Order: sequence, then C-alpha cells, then structure tokens
Amino acid sequence: MPTSGLPVRPEPLHLGLWIPRFPAQCRAAAAPGLRRRPFAIVRQSAAGHRCQVWSCSAAAADLGIEEGTPVYILRRSRPEVPILLRNRADEKAVADALLEIIDRHTPVRDHDGRGVALLDLTGTPAQRGEDLDDFACRLQVEVVDGTGVEDVRIGLSCSRLVAYLMAIEAAAGAVQVCPPGNEPAALADVDTAKLPGLTGACRARRPWCRDHPAARRRSRPTKHGVKPPPVSLRPPPDWRSECWRAVYH
Repeated sequence: MPTSGLPVRPEPLHLGLWIPRFPAQCRAAAAPGLRRRPFAIVRQSAAGHRCQVWSCSAAAADLGIEEGTPVYILRRSRPEVPILLRNRADEKAVADALLEIIDRHTPVRDHDGRGVALLDLTGTPAQRGEDLDDFACRLQVEVVDGTGVEDVRIGLSCSRLVAYLMAIEAAAGAVQVCPPGNEPAALADVDTAKLPGLTGACRARRPWCRDHPAARRRSRPTKHGVKPPPVSLRPPPDWRSECWRAVYH
C-alpha cells in the first residue's frame, strides 16, 4: 500500500529554559540598582537564628555565598552584603512576562513560575523555519528584554528530560544542544540529584549495575538441577527503565 501521500510526523523537539537564582534575578529586574551587585535573598525575617539564604545574586555567588547559608554566618563573614526579603510580586511579574513570551512560540509548555520552563516545539514554525541555535539565541534575547533578567540558559533536545538537563548544566547565558541519538550518552554520567521525578529508592539504586558482585548472585540449584533466575535484590531492578520513561515521556 503506497504511503507517499501520508503526512510525515515531525521529529520531537523540546526546549528547556532555566533562569538560575530566580528570586534574586527578579529582585534585580525590579530594582536595576542591584544589578551586578552582591546581595542575598531570604524568605522570612533575617532576625531569626534559623534564617537561611534563599537565593543570591551572581556577584554574591562569586564571593562564595551559597543558597542555604545561615544568615548569621553571612553577616559574620560578609557584613557588607545586603540581605533583602523575598518579593513575590517581582517574581510573579517576571513569571507572567516569561509565560507571555513562551506562548508566542508554542501553546504546549510546562512552566513552574520559578524560572523553569519546558517547551514542546514539535511541528512549530521554530522547528521548520530557522536554525535551532539561531532560534534559541533569539528566544534568549526576547526573555532578557521582556523580563529584565540577565542570565537565561537554554537546552535543546528531542527528549524533554535531556533538554531540561542541558539547560541547567549550561554556562551563564549559554545554549546547549543535544544531537538526536546522543540522549543516552548525555544521561550516562548525570548526577541523580538533577533528575526530576525519581523516587528516593530509585536514586539510591542508581550506582548499582549488572556487573556488581551482589547483582550476579544466584540461589542454589534446585533438586531438579535447574538454576532459578537471579535472586530478587531491590538493587538493581533496572533503574534505567525509570529514567528512560522520563526521557521519552
């Protein structure tokens, strides 16, 4: 039966977009005087002894300040760094502007409102009309100009998960592209802490592999001389299968 007249299904194409240090970048977008200056963001009153840094600017990160740093330690080591309260209104304004930009390119998207977005570009004009690197760079410019943030990172892949990982592993302001067929290689050495949607048990099984001595154990032969299948150990009920379901979702 001839199939030449049937429409060809386009290859899947996904784009991951990440705005790192989202609360801090939103605060700097609303107050340009904070740009390129070190400052830290907290979610609650900094007077509490348990208060921790929720986010920080890139300049603060260059000074060694990290998310989760207790505020009393920050004040002791870096008294010159201002500590600001989180502003949800600024974050909502940036998130709404980002969503408006995304909707210009595809209606199929996931957006968490905290600086992470996944776009399904399969069959869209972006996939058919121009070079993907050029499109990603143009989208970066649109996001920077439309939201006021300065650091936007993008990943492109035929897999949703790999596109997300390419984005969060990209350098500041960079675009990373995973060529089709290279998804398993891209996932081979990924830290499970970066894989979304995995259970804690699956993350714990990640280091196991089939050549592990415990995984090769066999129970004793039966009285009929037939060896049963390998002993059912929790590791390694193939951790890869759970990863692959996320990759090709």
